[in-house]
Amino acid sequence: MVAKKSSGDEKKGASWFRMLPMEMDMLDIHDVIEPDNPGASDNETAVGLADNDIKKLYTLMIRTEEKATRTLVDARYERDKEKKEQLRTQAIAQKAKADVLREILFSVVRDTFNLWDQNIGIRAEWIVVTYKEKNKKGDFRDFLKGIGLAPPDDEE
Repeated sequence: MVAKKSSGDEKKGASWFRMLPMEMDMLDIHDVIEPDNPGASDNETAVGLADNDIKKLYTLMIRTEEKATRTLVDARYERDKEKKEQLRTQAIAQKAKADVLREILFSVVRDTFNLWDQNIGIRAEWIVVTYKEKNKKGDFRDFLKGIGLAPPDDEE
């Protein structure tokens, strides 16, 4: 096989990803955005405090989510169809980047605290928590219980 000659487009497409370490380095720790959700609740277990890398990743994720949302709002009210489509595309790109940052962030948290098999969150004052996820949709057994057809819990 012959390798295809690079047109330079590969570098352009990866520039956002290559800039992440620089963005983290440039972010002053005093400028981080702290989570505004309350500290650990009764059904959560505090496992530690986020380090500076986690704080910075969280901040970059929040800023990127905010940029995506603001761009989408701008697109919603833009009258020029071409500009509207450009803004919509930018919002989609920012949302995708925020999603990637979220995955990186929570992978770093899981790795830092060895929490690969647990549900995790970051709370106010940078408290990292684990929690038991409640079955939001319910399962078939819950459905059967609801209509009185499930066996008692001790008969599994």
